[in-house]
Amino acid sequence: MCWLCDNRGAAKRDALDKIRAKVDKFGWTIEHVRSRDPRSYTIGLREFGEPELMVTGLPPDAAEDILTRVALAILEGMWLHPGSQLTLDHDLLLEVVAVDQPYLHLCIAVAIEGPIEARQLVWSDPHGLLPWDPEYGHGHLIQPVLGRREQPYAA
Repeated sequence: MCWLCDNRGAAKRDALDKIRAKVDKFGWTIEHVRSRDPRSYTIGLREFGEPELMVTGLPPDAAEDILTRVALAILEGMWLHPGSQLTLDHDLLLEVVAVDQPYLHLCIAVAIEGPIEARQLVWSDPHGLLPWDPEYGHGHLIQPVLGRREQPYAA
């Protein structure tokens, strides 16, 4: 669950204050939602003029690695837009999808920053296939895609 869900006795204001403090200290942070449909997302990239990033269907450590690496690359000047593709570690293909209705999926980011734009980093299976391929994960991987796929664009 997210920090607020993990600390149900805490007031929502306490949760938001804790996350704001991390953003103030580091510039941005990552929030993990541990649920039946896990997702992780950045909070704070909007202050740098960038959309927030998110991944779905991965455990927190894997999600954090992807989000951190891509966020740092964006802050160093890499430009991503819906349809962009990039490869991490020579074998993990990512494709960027604009998140429809980010207020439904990045609740804490919206509570802190107001209206936001978000990009999902859709990850490939071990064979380099993405979720829209019928052979993706041989039917064993679950990765909700929270937006419409754009025409692929090699970054």
